[in-house]
Amino acid sequence: MSATFKLWLWRLAAWTLAFAIQWTIASRRGPISAEFLEHYTGDWTLRLLLVTLG
Repeated sequence: MSATFKLWLWRLAAWTLAFAIQWTIASRRGPISAEFLEHYTGDWTLRLLLVTLG
């Protein structure tokens, strides 16, 4: 893999993590936000798995 591709992949991962953390801090919904975060990251994991296998 080229260095440019790795850089963009890292940026995408960092952006997704930053969005999830920001949403959790901004919502302050207690356990419900943790549940949402689990489902949100799980959904993205499945999407990336399907793209990888596709």
